[in-house]
Amino acid sequence: MDLHTSRVPDCPPDRVSPGWKIELLDEGASVSRLWVVDRDIRVGASVMRVGGISSVATNDDHRGKGLATQVMETAVALMEKEGYHASLLHGIPDFYHRFGYAPCMPEYLLRIATVDAERAVGPLVLREAKPTDLPAIARLYNGENARRTGTALRDAETWKGFPRSVGWFTRPIVRVAADSRDRVLGYVVYDEGRDRVRACEAGGQGGEVMGSLLRHLAQLAVEFRKEEIQLALPPDHPLALYARKFGCRSELEFPRNHGFMGRILRLEPFLDNLADRLGRDGDFPLPMGEVTLSTELGAAVLGYQGGKGFLDGNAAGREGSVHLGQAALFQMAMGYRSARDLLMAGDLTGPPESVDLLCAWFPLRNATLYWPDRF
Repeated sequence: MDLHTSRVPDCPPDRVSPGWKIELLDEGASVSRLWVVDRDIRVGASVMRVGGISSVATNDDHRGKGLATQVMETAVALMEKEGYHASLLHGIPDFYHRFGYAPCMPEYLLRIATVDAERAVGPLVLREAKPTDLPAIARLYNGENARRTGTALRDAETWKGFPRSVGWFTRPIVRVAADSRDRVLGYVVYDEGRDRVRACEAGGQGGEVMGSLLRHLAQLAVEFRKEEIQLALPPDHPLALYARKFGCRSELEFPRNHGFMGRILRLEPFLDNLADRLGRDGDFPLPMGEVTLSTELGAAVLGYQGGKGFLDGNAAGREGSVHLGQAALFQMAMGYRSARDLLMAGDLTGPPESVDLLCAWFPLRNATLYWPDRF
């Protein structure tokens, strides 16, 4: 079999980013394949160049031969060579950990009884989104998610819109809340169809906007005879916070070894990017100090002094060494697990003072990659 790697301008039809296609060819026919999607992802205040693993598949008659392993190993090597900081994927259970990936984002679902959501009021009428609304939606999105770990950056000039709702093959409905001058003040994205009322993304600020969005979803639920509204949003999202007034139930899933998973590809560039933005996304000053981080990818000293983060690649002989795997370090940077949690689980070793620093620098967060941006 021949291994073929090519740069492609576009990924499969339901994807929105360019990237790479890696496939194994048997007498010219593709038998196993995946795509590496280019994406800029926020990790705290930093922006990382991430390779998203997408559409991993092997033909039925070629399964059980280790072909997916070959294309995955090739993909990891390619991303390292091409200078990606990290990689993300949405994985099946008990497979992708072999390539250094670990869960890094939970799944969220908020449930609101329709009879309660009907109490929401708002003056804005929602209309169907138009292509000319996309720059305004992108600006709302980027403004609200500038400090939300896991979110993708959207270029207001080139962003193509919403390829999906909740699920890989669920078509979205996009509605915008506009004022009397037709300025877009908010938006909501939800599943097409009448089997449920489930939103995967929303944007805007203020009670009038949030009330108008929730009222619209409540009207749909009444029309479709559904007893509840579902929001696939983190619990600190503006619409989720607004919904607390009306009563709701929040569900979080932390997968053991599947779901959204990630890994670091190049340690020093990853840490250097973190150090450059350390302390810029918090509301309180960070404690000063330095920690030597030692992983299977190498070691480096991460520190914070005088209101700035720094990185020193010369870790030899430095005190306060913390030992952990690169996947655990990625989980910590994403706010999925704290340094203290990792220590308790045996996934990190190090002195208490270093663990305290890492907990302050990398607090737990509601990391989110909204469904329309998934690959």
